[in-house]
Amino acid sequence: LPLLCNVPFTLVLIVARVALPTHDVAALLTGVLGGGAVLAVTYWLWALPSSVKTRILRRLGRRGSIGEPAVDARVTCESA
Repeated sequence: LPLLCNVPFTLVLIVARVALPTHDVAALLTGVLGGGAVLAVTYWLWALPSSVKTRILRRLGRRGSIGEPAVDARVTCESA
């Protein structure tokens, strides 16, 4: 499955190169930043095991489990 996550990344790199054929640095930056974001999302959704996701969230300071908000997201209405 991690290999399949590279398909969208590769497509972003190709599109960046085709869209910016005369601007090498812009194509590189677009491909790296856009492709990196796509790769991060696809790995998070399909390639990383839940245990790794939980460790990452804990290191980032989030205490909720995967799929749950880290803070209480319920809205309360109090009348004055």
